[in-house]
Amino acid sequence: MYEDALAKERKNPQYRESLNKAKAALSEKLTKKAKSILAQKPLTYDLARAAYQEAEKALTLTPAHWDARNLVTQAKSELERINKKAETLYAEALSYYFKEAERFGKNEDWDRAMASLLMAQEIFPDKKEIDVALREARARHDPDYYLAKAETHAARNEWEMAEKMALKAQNISP
Repeated sequence: MYEDALAKERKNPQYRESLNKAKAALSEKLTKKAKSILAQKPLTYDLARAAYQEAEKALTLTPAHWDARNLVTQAKSELERINKKAETLYAEALSYYFKEAERFGKNEDWDRAMASLLMAQEIFPDKKEIDVALREARARHDPDYYLAKAETHAARNEWEMAEKMALKAQNISP
C-alpha cells in the first residue's frame, strides 16, 4: 500500500516515512520471532533454518538493522554447527556398521555382515564401498561357499568349524 502510493508520488515525504515505519515495525516483529525461535531448546535444524529465514526477511526490509544482521549470522552459525554434528554422526555410524560387518565376516557370519552393510547403505545409499562390500558378503553367504569352507576345515581336522559351515550351507539351501 505505502509502496504503491510512493511509486505514484515519489517526492512525498509522508509516504516515504510511513513506508519506512511500516518496514521497521515488520522487521522488528520478524527479528523478535527469529530470536524466539533461536532460544528454543533443543535447537533443531528446522528451527535454525526458520530463524534464519525470519532474520533474512527482517534484514531485507531494513538492511541497516544490526540486530537482524546478527541474528542472520547466529542462525547461519547454528545451521553450520548442526550440519557438522550430523556429518560426524553419519561418519561414526558408517564406521560402526563397517566394523560390525568386518567382525561378522571374520567369523564367517555373512548373513549378519550383510545386515550391517544394509544398515550402512540406508544411511549412505550412493557410497560405492558399501556396494562392493555388500556384493562380497552376498557372494560369500552362499551354500557353495560355506560347503567349500566346511571341506577346508574338515581337511584340517577342525571339525567344529566344519560342522558350523555345513550347517550354514544347509540353512541357506532351499
